[in-house]
Amino acid sequence: MKSIYMITGIIFCTIILWTGMGTASTIVGDSLDLTEYLKTATDQPPGNKIDKDNEYNVNALVDLYNTDPDNFFDLPENLTLLGKWEDGDWNSWNDETFSEFTGTFTGNEGAWNVSDDWDATVPLYYSLKAGSTKSGGGFELWYTDGVTNGAWNTFGLDSKDLSHISFWKADGKVDPPTNPVPEPGTMALLGIGLATVAGYRRKRSCR
Repeated sequence: MKSIYMITGIIFCTIILWTGMGTASTIVGDSLDLTEYLKTATDQPPGNKIDKDNEYNVNALVDLYNTDPDNFFDLPENLTLLGKWEDGDWNSWNDETFSEFTGTFTGNEGAWNVSDDWDATVPLYYSLKAGSTKSGGGFELWYTDGVTNGAWNTFGLDSKDLSHISFWKADGKVDPPTNPVPEPGTMALLGIGLATVAGYRRKRSCR
């Protein structure tokens, strides 16, 4: 029995070391959050749809987030598009920012990264577009919390394959975190690994 505990503990510790301490982002909202907002908004572009991650809709989500009394801090406002990855190519990027953003942008999960040349004090967001609201998809907007790399997935969009990812900057400056924030999945693995090792040590001490 003790060998099972030991092997399981080793496996989980190996996974922890392999995955590392990933960085976390804050979800601002998704397209469904705009349903009621857009019914009363009078300044939206003609023909605007809630499942489009355009400049109007992403700014509306930030406004909704900042007016929610349950949120403890306000996010940077006035988002403008830096560019988007769609159909295997960057769109709307100029020569200075084209090479700043890299990652895996296919399927329903991957990673994103900003080069060391990027000014990490610039407030950065990204939006994930996958399917339509009618099919269970739409888009999500994420705030990067000052970090310059992380993981993305479309699990909140019915795990549909990514249509495109867009990066946005906002007004103001932020202080990049000095230590990466552990992803919830990483913390869960760490807890399970520690519990396994503790269980093995407890059974051993009872003998």
